[in-house]
Amino acid sequence: MALIGDTTARNTASQSEDTKPDVLDALFNTALMDVPAYDMIGRGRAPGNTKIEWLTDYLGAYPSTSTGIRFVGEGNDAVPVASTDISRLFNRCGILGAAWSVTHTQQAIQLYGITDAYEREEARRVQQLLRELYWHMHNGALDAQSGGPNSGSLVNFRKFGGFSDFCTNYANYVTETSLAVGNRPTATTQAATAFAASDLTGHLETMWAVGGIPNGVIQGCANAATKRIISSVYAPATGSTSVYRREFGNDDRLVTLPVDIIQTEVCDIHLHLDAGVRVGSLHTFTPEFWETNVLREFEVIKLAKTGHTEKGSAEIEMTQSFLAPNTFGKLTSIA
Repeated sequence: MALIGDTTARNTASQSEDTKPDVLDALFNTALMDVPAYDMIGRGRAPGNTKIEWLTDYLGAYPSTSTGIRFVGEGNDAVPVASTDISRLFNRCGILGAAWSVTHTQQAIQLYGITDAYEREEARRVQQLLRELYWHMHNGALDAQSGGPNSGSLVNFRKFGGFSDFCTNYANYVTETSLAVGNRPTATTQAATAFAASDLTGHLETMWAVGGIPNGVIQGCANAATKRIISSVYAPATGSTSVYRREFGNDDRLVTLPVDIIQTEVCDIHLHLDAGVRVGSLHTFTPEFWETNVLREFEVIKLAKTGHTEKGSAEIEMTQSFLAPNTFGKLTSIA
């Protein structure tokens, strides 16, 4: 018996606008938003100007030979020597801002996952500013204002200096009396073509020798690709690139790839995954000596109407302080 195919049944491909779309009425923001160093460091004093300053003192290098020990003879007269000047450092406040505009029509129509188009734009721009602010805290360069309002491009704007720039160009942050050699941040470049454990321990030993690790523990922030390279150095077998180490005694027999804490001779370093650090770099610091200084908190303003749109803007004006310069370090060219 032959079966005749029915080719006349109305189906979902008959007409493109024949069926209602089934769209979940929700909106998911999947952007990476982690700001680990920002969560660790403290909030410092509010600046009283667009330039903030702080003082640092340094006793000098730890004695290394007997000739540096100051014995005096019995009955000798005291011979005072000049004291070392205090160094004064600074950073500038920078303004980060964003603006948006939504038409009255966009506000009036029905949108999937959005109850208010203006509020959605506001939330997006503030979140974007937080990420931009955090990236600049790690990587931005110090700059002074060189023009008035609406008078120039990005190169004319006042900017606060970031972690990496401070480690490399610390002299640009000194107002008075240059930093002593031992009171400077540590900037280390990977020694060989391939990263080795000695690159990390050498960097930490340099910081320790100048008093840059006062608590025996230091924090390190690195991008995912860089953190993977650091983890692979501590593989159980030379040349292992896929399985680095195993945790035994677990019923699931987990293979653990990342290294989060490394114990060295001079300190423990806690490693944090941080999208704000450039690939190939590791930023090392003690959180209590890194502060944010906010002149104007995040401010969201609904701007005056100039037509059939709703306009808004968001700004924050702030800087950061590197209170003890020798407690900051960066290890670069990790590959």
